[in-house]
Amino acid sequence: MNESAILSGITNDLQAAPARCVIYLEGRTDPEVFFSLLGLPLPAGGVHQGVLVRGLVEGDGSGATAVAARTHLGPRLGPSVRVLGFTDGDGRPLAELAAMFDAPHPGPLFFWKAYSIENLLPSTGWP
Repeated sequence: MNESAILSGITNDLQAAPARCVIYLEGRTDPEVFFSLLGLPLPAGGVHQGVLVRGLVEGDGSGATAVAARTHLGPRLGPSVRVLGFTDGDGRPLAELAAMFDAPHPGPLFFWKAYSIENLLPSTGWP
C-alpha cells in the first residue's frame, strides 16, 4: 500500500473514533483477545471510550509492517490525532520486547512481551 492510501485509511478509521485515537493490531482476530486481556467484552464496532481498536485484514496489508506504517504516518494527520499500534514479539528476546513496551517507552508502536497477543491470554488466569 502506498502512503496516501494508508493515510486515507487512517482518516476513515478516525471517523469512527470520537476520541480521535485508533489502536491498530496485526490481525482481524486480535481485537477480541485485546479486550479479553483488559477484562472487557468486545465492544460494538471496536470502539471503547471513544477509541477505535482495529485488527488489520489482508486487504489492509496486515501484520507488523502494516501496523508500523500506520504508526509512522499517523502523526502527519495533525497533533490532535493519536495512532498507536501493537505488534507481536515474534521471537525477540524478552529484554528487547520489555524496552519497547514497558514505561517509559512512549510509543506509538509497542511490541507484546510474548510471541503473539494470543500467548498473553493464558497468563491472565481464570477470572
